[in-house]
Amino acid sequence: MNKALEYIKSFPKFISESIEETKKLTFPTRESILAGTLVVFLVSIILIVYIFAIDFIVSNIVAYIIRLFGG
Repeated sequence: MNKALEYIKSFPKFISESIEETKKLTFPTRESILAGTLVVFLVSIILIVYIFAIDFIVSNIVAYIIRLFGG
């Protein structure tokens, strides 16, 4: 029970320390958010093209092998 009372008594200190730490936060600028979004978009497009190319090549190889062996 004593430990619970300690937690209750230390709660206001915890809140004030949390508020002080929150004041130290810095948020990203609009430019950095847009730059990050652009990077994610471009990497996504590159991965889409890469996966499409690999899928196209592998499916054509498999189709060729099936035709070669009379499937």
